[in-house]
Amino acid sequence: MTKKTELPKKQDQPQTTNTEPNLENTKKDTQLADLTDTLKRVQAEFENYQKRTIKENDAFRAYAVEKFIIKLLPILDTFDAAIKHQTHTSTQDGIALIHAQLLKILEAEGVKRIDTIGKKYQHDTMEVLLTQQSDKPDMVLEELQAGYTLGTHVLRIAKVKISVTTTTPPNHDNAEPNTT
Repeated sequence: MTKKTELPKKQDQPQTTNTEPNLENTKKDTQLADLTDTLKRVQAEFENYQKRTIKENDAFRAYAVEKFIIKLLPILDTFDAAIKHQTHTSTQDGIALIHAQLLKILEAEGVKRIDTIGKKYQHDTMEVLLTQQSDKPDMVLEELQAGYTLGTHVLRIAKVKISVTTTTPPNHDNAEPNTT
């Protein structure tokens, strides 16, 4: 008799397919992509926060400097008046020197005096306080109070005296009488 070898019977075992590891890899890839996207967004938000904070701090510093300079302007006016009305030359020279030093410091910060005398009137940098008859209209004849700018921003407008032309009304004496 021949012996027959029996092959082991196939049992109903769940078959493992290649799709299960791929499914796990896909989930991990999706999670990794989500986390990477979240990280990029958080990083971008932080960079925007830093830029915004720097911009706000710069704006605050500029505002503080502007307010401080505005408080110094009356001192410049006092120096201008003292130089204009001083009779003692040594005192006048000392006051002029201090005035020049203060102006130099302010100019280093970007403050400029508005040039007015002999210029055409500009409504955005000048205020008319007085007028005088003249042939050349809208020319600044005298600066009553200096104006200043900080960069492109006007700190204080200049108060000026300008020329105006006289407009004579039409002469009605020579007109022909109405005979209707």
